[in-house]
Amino acid sequence: MSQRISELDTILENRVIDLEHFTKVHANGDMEINYYEEMLNNKAEQMKNSLFNDIESLQQNIRAYRPQNSDSTETRRNYAQLVENSTNALKFTTSKISHIFSRILQRSSVISGSVAKTHTTALKSAIDGKLKPLVLLLLNREKYSRPVSLEQYEEMLENELKDFQVQITHQIDQLQEKVRSCRPKTMADHYPDKTREAYKKLLIFVTAMLDEMRELIKTLFDRHRLFVHQIWQALEVGKNCDGLRRELEADIERHLSRWERYINMIEEKIEIPGDF
Repeated sequence: MSQRISELDTILENRVIDLEHFTKVHANGDMEINYYEEMLNNKAEQMKNSLFNDIESLQQNIRAYRPQNSDSTETRRNYAQLVENSTNALKFTTSKISHIFSRILQRSSVISGSVAKTHTTALKSAIDGKLKPLVLLLLNREKYSRPVSLEQYEEMLENELKDFQVQITHQIDQLQEKVRSCRPKTMADHYPDKTREAYKKLLIFVTAMLDEMRELIKTLFDRHRLFVHQIWQALEVGKNCDGLRRELEADIERHLSRWERYINMIEEKIEIPGDF
C-alpha cells in the first residue's frame, strides 16, 4: 500500500511540474489573452456535456434492473434497496466533489487576491438541505409502516442526479465568473506586463483544473456503476450491503485525497502574482 501511495505521489508530482512549466511558458508567450479565455470556455462546456452523459449513463445503468409487473415481491424490494443505496452513495460523492471544487475556487481566489467564502457556505447549506427529504421519507416509512413505492425511490434518485448536475454546473460557472472578474480592465500595450501575465496564469490554472476534474468525475461515475452491479448481486443472494458501501466510500476518499495532495503541491510550486 505504501509503495502504491508513493507511486501516486510521483505521478502527481510530475503532473504538477508539467503544469508549472506549461504555466510559465505560456504566461510569457505571444498568444493573446482571448485565446486562453476561449480555451477556458471550451473546457467548461466540455465538462458540462461530459457530466450530462455520465449522469444519463448511471441512471440507465440503474433502471436496467427495474422489475417488470410480473416479477416477485422480493425482486421489487431488491430494486428499491438498489435505488436507495445508489441515491445515498451519490449524496456522499456530491459532497466530496463539492469540497474539491471549493478548494479550486479558494485557490483561484488566492491567485486573484480575494476570498470567496459565501460560495462554500452556500454549497454546504445545499448539501445539508438535500439530505432531509430522503430522511423524512424513510422515517415516515418506519413510523407508519407504509411501503414506499418504486416510483418514490426513483424520484429521489432522479432528484439527486439533477441536483448533482445543477451543483457541478453552478460551480463551473462560479469558477468562470471568478476568472472573468480578474480580467485587467484594459489590454493596452502600456498596461503592466505583470498583470497580464498573472491573468494568463489564472486562466491556464483553472482550465487545467477543469480538465482534471472532468477525468475525476468520469472515474467516480465508473466506480458508481460498478457499485450498482455489486449491490444488485449482493441483494440477489441476500447479502448485507454495508461492506460494499464502505468500500465505495473508501475508494472515493482515496481519489479525493489524491486531489487534496495535488492541489497542495500546486500551491507550493506554482507562484502566481495576486496584485490585480
